[in-house]
Amino acid sequence: MSEINPPEVNPLQSVLDEFPRRKPSPAHDMDQEEVMRVLELAEIASIPLVVAGGWAVDALLGWQTRSHADLDIAINRLYLLRFLGILSRIGYGLIGSAQADDKSFVLDNGAGHQIEIHAYTRDDKGRITSGTRYPSNSLTGQGKIGHLKVSCIAPEWLIDSYTDKEINPKTLQDIKYLSNLFRLPIPIEFQEYDDSIYLQSGRARPVLPADFQVVAPKTGDDYADLVFLLGEVDPQIAAEVRQNEAARFEKVFMQSEPNPYGAADYDLRTGLLLKHQKDIVGAIELGPVRSMLTEEGEEGKTWQIKQIRLGQYSEYARIFQYLIQEAIKWAKANGATKLRVAPLDDVATSRQAMLQKYDEAFIGYATKYEQLGFEPIRGETLQRLVLVKHLLD
Repeated sequence: MSEINPPEVNPLQSVLDEFPRRKPSPAHDMDQEEVMRVLELAEIASIPLVVAGGWAVDALLGWQTRSHADLDIAINRLYLLRFLGILSRIGYGLIGSAQADDKSFVLDNGAGHQIEIHAYTRDDKGRITSGTRYPSNSLTGQGKIGHLKVSCIAPEWLIDSYTDKEINPKTLQDIKYLSNLFRLPIPIEFQEYDDSIYLQSGRARPVLPADFQVVAPKTGDDYADLVFLLGEVDPQIAAEVRQNEAARFEKVFMQSEPNPYGAADYDLRTGLLLKHQKDIVGAIELGPVRSMLTEEGEEGKTWQIKQIRLGQYSEYARIFQYLIQEAIKWAKANGATKLRVAPLDDVATSRQAMLQKYDEAFIGYATKYEQLGFEPIRGETLQRLVLVKHLLD
């Protein structure tokens, strides 16, 4: 009988499979006493943790400003097994299923205390390569909770991370505390929200995604607008180019409804126009990937974001998010199952925190796409970072 080697079992997966499960507590208040207990036990065990989320704000300030539903912790996956062991011994259990390669794990002790663990992996050069991919140099803050000195997200990067949070009085308070103490600018969307609350006159209402819409080109003029927004056109020949591009589009779709596959077949650009009220203010270019390597039956199912243009709204994180989310819906409605993008990699290389342009280099940064559910492609030999969002859900 031939010897069959048993499949290798990931030690972390074994622990996760056997880890106690709990239902979420009916109410949550991760108080300072419990936070300090968890952090002290980790310190005794020489497990380096980085405090994130709302408790990171209070750590940087040195005092508790409000109640917190949970404690967010960033941890190198090398230490995760030992940290989970500590949490299990003090009564914490996992909520729901968990896989070894998950980015985050939520644990509850049934007494109103909840911890969300954000795990990451570094390569031999110290770069975060998988898991929760924090931007380069963001895990460098120092703060204090009670009498404990703690590592936390750096203040400028904590503000940067609030682009995926709802703008409300609670998050505005966090931003203003950090901005005042560390002399950092308040992001424009939070500033406009603050002005709308406290100023009676002199300022326009905040710029909101609800004021925008996206449309696919339906006429030759629409298509010409898309071409002009996506590329630099010499003003001396602008009128001729506009006329020619409009005529090309109308010729292709003379007898059929405009669609991205027909446009791609005739080398027309494909994408969406961003409108604010009646004005066209931006665009996104995306469409089906054409490749000889595509498997039969998969043609047209993989799409690529090629570029984005936000114009005067490039400083608005939520307008960037709105445009990408609408592009995801459009791709999915047209049969796409995967949407790819090759953004600027702000994890492997450094960038300035608190972005002034979310369409930098007409594509944007990786961490901002990852906030919207994009993940790095694995198992393919690629010369640069490529993210993918699966659209089958």
